[in-house]
Amino acid sequence: MTKTLLIKAPYLEVYKGLDEVATNQAPLGLAYIAAVLREAGYAVNLIDPENQNMTYDDVASLIRNEKPDIVGISAATANFVNAVKLAKLAKEAGAPLVVAGGIHATSLPDEVLDRHPEIDIVVIGEGEQTMLDLCKAVEGGGEIDYSAIPGLAFRGSTGEIKKSPRRPLLMDLDSLPFPARDFLPMKKYNVQIHLSSVRGVKATMISSRGCPNHCIFCAAHLTMGHRYRPRNVEAVVDEMEHLIRDYKAEYIQFYDDTFTIDYERTVRICNAIIKRGLKVKWFAHARVNTVDEDLLRLMKRAGCTHVSFGIESGNQTILRNIRKGTTLDQARKAVKASQRAGLKTLSTFMIGNPGETPETIKDTIDFAVELNSDIAVFSIMVPLPGTEVYNKYKGVLFDTSLDWTDFKTLLTTNRLALISKTLTHEMLVSSLHTAWKRFYLRPGYLIRQLFRMRSLAEFSYYIQGGVNVFREYLLTRMKPSH
Repeated sequence: MTKTLLIKAPYLEVYKGLDEVATNQAPLGLAYIAAVLREAGYAVNLIDPENQNMTYDDVASLIRNEKPDIVGISAATANFVNAVKLAKLAKEAGAPLVVAGGIHATSLPDEVLDRHPEIDIVVIGEGEQTMLDLCKAVEGGGEIDYSAIPGLAFRGSTGEIKKSPRRPLLMDLDSLPFPARDFLPMKKYNVQIHLSSVRGVKATMISSRGCPNHCIFCAAHLTMGHRYRPRNVEAVVDEMEHLIRDYKAEYIQFYDDTFTIDYERTVRICNAIIKRGLKVKWFAHARVNTVDEDLLRLMKRAGCTHVSFGIESGNQTILRNIRKGTTLDQARKAVKASQRAGLKTLSTFMIGNPGETPETIKDTIDFAVELNSDIAVFSIMVPLPGTEVYNKYKGVLFDTSLDWTDFKTLLTTNRLALISKTLTHEMLVSSLHTAWKRFYLRPGYLIRQLFRMRSLAEFSYYIQGGVNVFREYLLTRMKPSH
């Protein structure tokens, strides 16, 4: 019987300096794959070395002891270097087949296989059925015809890189078992440290896959596609109940690209939560053109405490350039409606977008201050491989760093993924620091937040996050760039 070991590549170490406040979430994708393989009767193990206090040597020892037939490693772009480390040690420990998956490998399968001989196969897109088919093929013994398994990139007999047909998106998400969270240290995860006001178990889950929007900077569609695929409402609430009952979850983050994309479905989910009397706090991502005060008040009644909006820019021309599909007025209305509904708001902003100038950056900072969300997160645009902004504008408006660890959203080293041809490195970094300072060092903002604290736990979280952000962004002097 095929044995599979699934590994989440270390992630938090990429955010040295902000690792204590960086989002630390369970690897849902791998947990879904583990659940599917186990349900099919295959031996599987799933580890998250970083959150299980495992060193690279510990992982190598585990591989030597368990002798898996397949080692599957998942990573995004910023932590892909750690996936390569794991792949090398897996090969050295005797793993016969090393598979890479996740957004980065999906985006650049040819490059991954060309540059990293320790990686045998790349899984492109959703991994559940592809990994199951791969297990069946390995179990069959003999030479495997990888071209017959949709969703793979692999090397041919003479070393040339080949791809099997693209695997269609999984339309029936309700056919999947709940993620195999029992492999994971659920008490170690934190959904949004600067938002959460509870100290109990914090879990993530999805109610849908796919985003129908076409923002040019977003890489989510590379693995999940643009087609919106919702789960059954009762199945969503069943999983919430499962998290509360079996894992004592006190806080749940919905990891959907946009939880509120379908207004009526959001209403049904909220009403189902209320009907069952589920006592759990939750957080979700929304778009400013998908909510109104009635919906936000219903979400609040159902246990939602925070909502986040990707505002991105305070300049309408920039919003058009990045195909955000929203307006500044919609952002104003959504944030104000959320505040009136009693929800805390998180707004995210990017600078360095196509067409950006010093004036449009100032517009964004001014707009963030005007919106006055509870939390504002500022970042410099990261041109992730496979996105439209990367494919269309790389070499035209910007070049990119050659170090994948620079492709992170929170700046911790003054090294940028974006090497703009129209804005200097110094201006981008200086503008980022200005944004953090102007937003957070307002006496009125600080007083408002102090009076909105609901518990000592929440106060400690804000202090912890504030200290880290203050150190990294508000006190940092300019450092040399690349």
